Amino acid sequence: MYDTFDSFELGDLAYLNVVDRHIEQSEVWENTLNMRAMKKPDSMEEIVFRKFQTEKLHKAISELPEKQKRRLILHYFQELTYVEIAEREKCSTRAVEYSIHGAIQSLKKFFEKN
Repeated sequence: MYDTFDSFELGDLAYLNVVDRHIEQSEVWENTLNMRAMKKPDSMEEIVFRKFQTEKLHKAISELPEKQKRRLILHYFQELTYVEIAEREKCSTRAVEYSIHGAIQSLKKFFEKN
């Protein structure tokens, strides 16, 4: 019985520690709340840079071998696990892992030289 209550108490203490870490200890004023609530608009330079980077990424992905491209897209854009991709393509998870790792290495090389 003691062990049960002790585990509950330890759980409560752990929860209170989490709450203490996440509750802000300083005073919060209306203007600081407004500053946090409103997202600052991106500058034109940031928008253009992000667009160029996205185009560059799409170009790099399009240059990958078909199998690597397909598996990379399934994993990172459609958020499938290696196991799900392997089941879909009827191959081993190791093969999927190697394909995705190879694709990432190719993308890194592409961005290093461009």
